[in-house]
Amino acid sequence: PQKPPDTFLKTQIPRMTAKAMIAHKRAQEAMITHKRAQEAMIARKPGLAYKKFEVGDKVWLDARNLCLKTTHKLTPRRLGPFEIIEEISPVVYKLQLPSAWRIHDVFHASLLTLQVETPEYGIPPVPPLLELVDGESEFEVEAILQHKTVGWKKELHYLVQWRGYSQAESTWEPEEHLRNAPEVLEAYKTTHHL
Repeated sequence: PQKPPDTFLKTQIPRMTAKAMIAHKRAQEAMITHKRAQEAMIARKPGLAYKKFEVGDKVWLDARNLCLKTTHKLTPRRLGPFEIIEEISPVVYKLQLPSAWRIHDVFHASLLTLQVETPEYGIPPVPPLLELVDGESEFEVEAILQHKTVGWKKELHYLVQWRGYSQAESTWEPEEHLRNAPEVLEAYKTTHHL
């Protein structure tokens, strides 16, 4: 809104001058009242002042806007924790996401929550050490979450959740990579009529 002018032209009619002065005073009072109300609303509104994060902090990512190809009902509300690798601006951060995810890795501060160690739960567990079988690292399959066909041969690939890792770190694997987990693979095929 525009501010009313501070000065008025003097008129030859004293009554008009008095009315103009009263209107001017009321307009100034209304502007002051409006400014105070605006300041009070800003002070009460949560989320206007975002928490500042540092590079290297571990944060949880709100999953409400992410398309992770799982049912919305079963998708966790927060994913992570992920490490902040770059501060783009005071309210935008770049995260170190799993390489299997094919999403943009820059997020607004309103979607991030600092990872906090609590007495009840401590720090989230560290992924287990790799097992070496015949000189190669081997992971244990916990569950198969989804499948898709790839390429012109229509080869089946499976979204595999690894034991000891979060669902966010699941990877797409061809069937030949699951030869050491035949029970899990057969159970998935039976359930999904493959």
